[in-house]
Amino acid sequence: IKFEDLPVTPYFGGGVGVVFMTALNHKMDVNGVVAGTPTTYTTSTGTGQNTSLALQAIVGLERKVYENLTLFIEYKFLAFLDVKFAYGDEPTTSIPPVAGGSNSQNDFMANQILSAGVKWSF
Repeated sequence: IKFEDLPVTPYFGGGVGVVFMTALNHKMDVNGVVAGTPTTYTTSTGTGQNTSLALQAIVGLERKVYENLTLFIEYKFLAFLDVKFAYGDEPTTSIPPVAGGSNSQNDFMANQILSAGVKWSF
């Protein structure tokens, strides 16, 4: 494919990697009624960490304005596979105390990013 006559240059790419994620200050409250009184129990607090497989795909267009100056627009898709967080197992400070802990799991999480900008090459 020849792109010599186009006013823009298309590009694409992809990659595989590892993502290190941290969920800070996680808190889960459960609202209920005990003996006719509304009550909130905190079932977990804390920080969870996870390491997962990451995938990325990118496609974009760029236009040369001057020798070192380029304008671009691109779409990026980031995917994270098998994301799991576990948040503590200590009793909570609720009255009465509740056995703490909670987990979250996502088989697939994704971010879609559309960006545009100016690129200066040295």
